[in-house]
Amino acid sequence: MPSLIAITPYSNHLGRKKLRNERIDTTKRIFGLDDIIYHCITRQVGKILVYETPTPLISIAGIKDLKVNGNTIQFTDPSAEYSFNVAKSTLYKRFVTPDNGFLEVPVRILEDPFDQIEKLISETGIIFAPIRVYPHVFLPLYSMRGGTKNVPDKSGLNQWNASGRPRDPNEIYIPIPAWIHRKFPNFFPARDQAFELTLPDRKVLSAKVCQDNSKALMSNPNSALGQWLLRDVMNLKERELLTYEKLQAIGLDTAVIYKIDNETFDIDFTRIGSYEKFLNDNNEEETGETSDEDEE
Repeated sequence: MPSLIAITPYSNHLGRKKLRNERIDTTKRIFGLDDIIYHCITRQVGKILVYETPTPLISIAGIKDLKVNGNTIQFTDPSAEYSFNVAKSTLYKRFVTPDNGFLEVPVRILEDPFDQIEKLISETGIIFAPIRVYPHVFLPLYSMRGGTKNVPDKSGLNQWNASGRPRDPNEIYIPIPAWIHRKFPNFFPARDQAFELTLPDRKVLSAKVCQDNSKALMSNPNSALGQWLLRDVMNLKERELLTYEKLQAIGLDTAVIYKIDNETFDIDFTRIGSYEKFLNDNNEEETGETSDEDEE
């Protein structure tokens, strides 16, 4: 039985297809996944049926049968049929499902379930996990030096590019704004005191806060965090600068750090705008204070 399901809203045309592919790849890299599957839901009288189907990337080179009808653009690639609604900035994919799902659940059927599903889909293209109940802080992956969001060329996530001594191409740190230490003085351990940092794929790094005013979250060795964030997650080549435009394309610009106990912390990513909301919720203002040149 064919079903037409909304995938995700985007903001512009051939680039939207590439953004969808990039965001699927990014999600796989963040969580160390080999593949992602769709869980498709269809309805019958008194029950819903759940199906599993692969999540293929759109083959840009294989796009054909392009048709434009008003605000709707239809096209196919070797694995699926798609429809893009320009007015809603929404991409749809046609799922062809068998008669029986792998799971049947008796339910009270909503009048328009797909409308409810569409309202729940994140505009960033990545569905982020809900914020957990552990104590946590949000850290920006960018700077506001100069009045606009940017990733500094020689510090933070591009620390490997700083002048002075030779540096490992994976050497980075995540900036910790000074106001966070003022507002949450006991959240992080003391400077240079090691703790465990668990990544979303459950790999554990040794980490610590470093530099003047404990402004930097780093791993030990300091290349381990960069290997994960720059190579595995952002998919950058060695000595390729991370830019804020790259973060925008992926759909994230904030890390969330959870404190499990004094020696154990978790890290995850969350959607664009989360750090600014954290600032506002704590009655603070962005000062760009974490974007100075690094210590040698």
